[in-house]
Amino acid sequence: MQREDVVRSLFDDGWNRGDFGPTADWLGDYRVHVGGRTMELDVPRTDALLARWRIGFPDLRFDVHRIVDAGDEIAVHLTLTGTHLGEWNGHAATGNRVSVPHAMFFRFDGDRLTDIWEVVDTGAMDAQLGA
Repeated sequence: MQREDVVRSLFDDGWNRGDFGPTADWLGDYRVHVGGRTMELDVPRTDALLARWRIGFPDLRFDVHRIVDAGDEIAVHLTLTGTHLGEWNGHAATGNRVSVPHAMFFRFDGDRLTDIWEVVDTGAMDAQLGA
């Protein structure tokens, strides 16, 4: 599997279908950098993170619009969508539909994902949740 295929599978199989198995060999311990925080993840912790997202947004989906492959680094333009039907980050369910633009940057070392930098419009998400 090529790196671009790994990234696409992370969204299509992992986040959208809940199956990180196809990319498990590429996911050892890796770091996600978002909003000034860094999370240390692996497959079990990624599964747990997805489960928390699915509580708030049972129909969570990431739609990939563009992937730019620069060798050891890959940039992705995508949109997160979902319906807020459960508690999320202290927000009680609103029933609101969200559509939030994202950019993510993936770094690989050989055949391992090492880092993801996520840029998300949290203001847009909060506004769509009525915060």
